[in-house]
Amino acid sequence: MDKQRRPRSTSAGQGNFLGKGLFDLLMDSAQRFSNRTAVQFGDASLSYEHLARNALEIGQALAENGAGSGERVALLLDKSIDAISGLYGVICTGAAYVPLDTGWPARRIMSFLEDVKPVLLLSDGHVLDRIGINLDDIPAPSLCLHRKPSCSKRCLGVVEEIGATSSFKPKPGRGEEPAYILYTSGSTGKPKGVVLSHRAALAFLEWAVREFDFSPEDKIVNHASLAFDLSVLDVFGTAMAGATLLPAPREVVTWPRVAGAWLEQVGASVLYTVPWTYIQLLKHGSIKTRKLGSLRLCLFAGEVFRPALLKAVMDVLKGPVFYNLYGPTETNVCTFHRLPAPPDPAGGDITIGTACCGDTVWIMDTELNPVLPGEQGEIVVSGPTLMSGYFTDGAGIETALVEINPDKQPSKAYRTGDLAKQDENGNIILLGRKDRMVKRRGVRIELGEIERVAAAHPAVQEAAALFSQGNESGSIDLFVTPMSQNHVDYLDMMSFLSERLPRYMLPDKLRWIKEMPRTSTGKLNRRKLENEP
Repeated sequence: MDKQRRPRSTSAGQGNFLGKGLFDLLMDSAQRFSNRTAVQFGDASLSYEHLARNALEIGQALAENGAGSGERVALLLDKSIDAISGLYGVICTGAAYVPLDTGWPARRIMSFLEDVKPVLLLSDGHVLDRIGINLDDIPAPSLCLHRKPSCSKRCLGVVEEIGATSSFKPKPGRGEEPAYILYTSGSTGKPKGVVLSHRAALAFLEWAVREFDFSPEDKIVNHASLAFDLSVLDVFGTAMAGATLLPAPREVVTWPRVAGAWLEQVGASVLYTVPWTYIQLLKHGSIKTRKLGSLRLCLFAGEVFRPALLKAVMDVLKGPVFYNLYGPTETNVCTFHRLPAPPDPAGGDITIGTACCGDTVWIMDTELNPVLPGEQGEIVVSGPTLMSGYFTDGAGIETALVEINPDKQPSKAYRTGDLAKQDENGNIILLGRKDRMVKRRGVRIELGEIERVAAAHPAVQEAAALFSQGNESGSIDLFVTPMSQNHVDYLDMMSFLSERLPRYMLPDKLRWIKEMPRTSTGKLNRRKLENEP
């Protein structure tokens, strides 16, 4: 092979999304499909016309209290029709929405609010009571969709007549303006707010709706939290196609047995979720006996789907087409692979395929030079779906993109930290991570964040977290060195962690160690720690 030959990158065509915004998707469908069902939740549903009215009504209340272009509005609502109405209400003002998961502990939610400093918090009195958040402690005024008598005076009020005819003139964001900010684990151990523009979201959505052939007849499940990037396709892809959105209730997400029956009941046609969900549906959701003939498309992303487990799922769900989608939050989806048939269970990992959405995906060495096919390198992504940067307190939108010049055409790109190689067919094969970020149940976790939180316990001197892929969702072991010879109480430590970390980040094992093993340079010897009895 000629070592001087420059390897080809993988790239895909790009749609015409300039000048558009995400709110335009709703308003376009409200005109084209006014009476079609836009969102269905339990026994309740809204037409596109009614959803647009809801959004404008909420948007008017938000705008009257400071929401607008350049601002941020935090969204703390259970998945529901109200949450979808509220999300659109935020973006119709020109503000960016910052979704916060109501399943997170109060301390984590408060830390994000303090970091992003929203102009408003859009929530619900019942939700705030359940989480245990005092409005007096929130660094932003609040609006409630359903207010309780116990709501603080700092709550500015309630959007009382959702769906009423509004005279509000929306001023939605478009193009390069921020559309939303999603918090994800960072390499420093502190979560980072990823800022995505309308342009970036639409570059992904236009490709996806076309590739997956979304139509008004589709019923698209919103299984992921609104704080997880998978929800972007669910919510906005549905609106772009004039389809029906099916937000999955909490019990459906929590209990696979309930999920299997629910998918049959609602007649879902598109499901986009993490591999762990499909595995749980196979084991506990009775999908072998469910009538799921309407399910035509199964998309998965977020983590590696082991071939044997994927084959087992595909052998049961024979009707749908399966796709593997790849892309960190910072890039939206940037590669895809359609599975022509169930994979060989004894074969290697499933390919993440080739680039999409107009992006260019490179495999590069440490000097940001493309490597040859078959050689290992880091995945580097450039193109229209890239984030604007990270939001950090005091610095606004701080870009974290590098400049590459592989074809003598300088462009901004994101270094994913994922190691990969390209096979002889041009498909990309994931090989692992170059840092200590792991995926668990589809959620990106930085082990350093767990260590940072654990080390904040007053009785802990040092903490180290390790991850092993010993089971379907992986296992986290947390090693702790106490400040004194006395061990920290196990229940006290787990309580401390659960108040500060979401459930998926809590360690499976908590182990006490007198002294951390060190290398000759004084660094923590993680390899030796892995062999601790």
